[in-house]
Amino acid sequence: MIKNLQSIFICTLLFTTLTLQGQDIHFTNFRLAPQALNPSLNGSFLGTYRASGIYREQYQNTGVNGFRTIEAGVDLPVIRGLRKQDWIGVGLSINRDSRGLFDLMDTHTRMGLAYHLALDKTQKRYLSIGAQRTAINRRMNVPTGTDITSFLISGRGSVDPDIQAVQSLAGNNQSGEPRVERSFSNWVGGLSFTSKGVKNKTVIGISAAHFINSTASFSGLFDLPLRLTAFATYDTEINKNMTLEPTLIVQSMGPTTQVAANAMAGYKLNPEKPLIVKAGLGYRTGTSSGQFLAGADFKGFTAGFSYDLPFTGYSQASDVQNAIEFGVTYIGTIYKKPKTKPIVVCPRL
Repeated sequence: MIKNLQSIFICTLLFTTLTLQGQDIHFTNFRLAPQALNPSLNGSFLGTYRASGIYREQYQNTGVNGFRTIEAGVDLPVIRGLRKQDWIGVGLSINRDSRGLFDLMDTHTRMGLAYHLALDKTQKRYLSIGAQRTAINRRMNVPTGTDITSFLISGRGSVDPDIQAVQSLAGNNQSGEPRVERSFSNWVGGLSFTSKGVKNKTVIGISAAHFINSTASFSGLFDLPLRLTAFATYDTEINKNMTLEPTLIVQSMGPTTQVAANAMAGYKLNPEKPLIVKAGLGYRTGTSSGQFLAGADFKGFTAGFSYDLPFTGYSQASDVQNAIEFGVTYIGTIYKKPKTKPIVVCPRL
């Protein structure tokens, strides 16, 4: 059954035309930001710890500051679960996203916990459930008395609900302090399923955020709508020198939905060495964009680069309104030193 699902998944990625419309997805290389994707992925790897980091720039040629996003985190499997083959993973990550003329900035600090329920004794197939609490700090630097009612940050001809409220808050600021700030929290829940074969690996999952009302606006009048994120990844060895990695992600938030799919092929330059170089193409809906991806695997390191070029929306603006992304993950293993019993040899008398 798993092989059939994998075949259907690959065919869907390669031959289906996606026409859904939606908002921006945070990362093209979403596999390099596992804690931003789904909390059930905390500790879902073979190793002692995993460190990840990613940087993205988008729409920097619009005349105002575009999106700049930094993500960094570490997660690890910590203790055995209720059964010998189960385990528990934890993770900590931080995300900082800034955009707009007045540097509207969101800082997310996440703490996550996941339980991995093995479906066999060899841990080749397991179901994971995770929860994550996110503390969010939102701020904007607005000079007192500045008129910002016409300031747009969405690029679609509509004003962010926060922007109009900030004008009055900044205008009434008698101290002259330009910063307007607000903090709130959010919970994310997630499920995922992992299946490992001799030469392939499949991971599918879904997460939900904002299912508890999160008031994100400075004025307290705007609640974030429910966000659902589903993903699927498939890694396989075509032969001893080549690999294939198709991925799919679907994100729905309020009335909008966005879909992105890409596939990377990898090639081992030297069969005797672990270095694999990768390249591929992708497409996302919403602000319809083509994607070029490149990367490399070397021992515990996975590095990725992506370049997104929009065909609609900001594509009509002056200059090239692209998005560039760099990311890396590292899975480290700390081996315990074996304890050996001393051997006492009796000398001959």
